[in-house]
Amino acid sequence: INVVTILVFLTVIIFCGWLTIYTLSKDSDKIDMLTIVSGITFLVLGATFGVTGVMNNHRLYKYFKPFYDENKCMLFLAAIGLSVPLIVRGALDTARYYSPNFNRNVEDHRALYDTMLYLLLDLVPIGFQLSSLIFGYIRRQKNRKARLEINTQDYDYDKTQDERSSRPSLVSTRTEATTNFFDPPLLDTLASGSMIRQSKMVDKSSRLPSGLSKQNFGSKDQDREGTDKTYQPSVPAVIRSSPSSTPKLAVFNAHSPTQTAQL
Repeated sequence: INVVTILVFLTVIIFCGWLTIYTLSKDSDKIDMLTIVSGITFLVLGATFGVTGVMNNHRLYKYFKPFYDENKCMLFLAAIGLSVPLIVRGALDTARYYSPNFNRNVEDHRALYDTMLYLLLDLVPIGFQLSSLIFGYIRRQKNRKARLEINTQDYDYDKTQDERSSRPSLVSTRTEATTNFFDPPLLDTLASGSMIRQSKMVDKSSRLPSGLSKQNFGSKDQDREGTDKTYQPSVPAVIRSSPSSTPKLAVFNAHSPTQTAQL
């Protein structure tokens, strides 16, 4: 999507420069060529906006379905409002080049044609582009609401000292997730990628056996140094040396399985 945006931006700059040069010319052949080039350019831009709009909506539906369900009407209208006017304008310019009768009708009603062109095909895309700023407003309101809910829970619920020490990370994690979740769709590439990687890490950790986590295994640096400060719970077990012997209670150290204490 970023590559497409850069290509569209460069195309518009080149087209505007080329348009300025040919507008100063009074040659009718060059003006006719300008009309067909303008039509093709608007058709390409409209198709590009349409494709990127569908891709963005599909990505939001796949990874951020609650946000898509809440704003799907606005997302659909924005995609239509940015692509259809450009396609219609390109089709009109192309028809003027290939149909002399249509071009004569346009010249006979030039004032009406320019007014409708400006109102429907210029202001509508600009309006939908400005409406995309609403996603920033939604993000800010959601972040504020999430922070208020977290603060309310902290005041209402009496937590232990260990839970109080982990509270700042909880707040920052929730705030970061909410911020990434409600970024504008066109600027959500990096945020969505990080969220997807985090979800994959959570899925992998959830597949570990019950009672085990990544902390139980320690890091490579900790194994290399031989020191692991991670808390390792002891696991009690009953051992029978023979069928007739008395059961003995042994405590296995999860950090050092070779060290056991028999009771």
